[in-house]
Amino acid sequence: MNELYREITESGIEYIPRLIEGLRQAAAYFRQGNDTRGIEAFSKAFDGLEWVAAVIEGLPKLQPVSPEGEETFQRISQTLSQLEEAWAFQDFVSIADLTEYELVESLESLHAWFCQGAVGEVAHAKP
Repeated sequence: MNELYREITESGIEYIPRLIEGLRQAAAYFRQGNDTRGIEAFSKAFDGLEWVAAVIEGLPKLQPVSPEGEETFQRISQTLSQLEEAWAFQDFVSIADLTEYELVESLESLHAWFCQGAVGEVAHAKP
C-alpha cells in the first residue's frame, strides 16, 4: 500500500468519528432553532469537511478505489455540494437534514471503508 494512502486511511479512521459527532451536534442545534450555536458548531467542522473533500478527490490518484469506495466518495461529494448551496442561502433546516440524513451516513460508510482497507492491509502484511 502506498505510504501516503496508508497515512490518509489511518487519519480517517481516527478523525471521522469526531467529525461525525461535531456534525450531529451542529444538526441538533439547527433543529432546536439555535442557529448561532449551529453555525458555530458547523463552522468548526469545515476544516474536516475540506479534508474529506480533498481525500475523496485525491485517493483515487494514489491507488485504485473499490466500487464501494467510489460510490461513497460520489455520495459525499454530492452532499457537500448540496450543503454548500444550503449554506449560501442560510437554509439551516436543509443543512440539518443533509447533515443528519445523508452526510453522517456517508461519512460512516467512509469510515467503515477505511477500516476495511486497514484490516485488509494488516491481514496481507508479512510478519
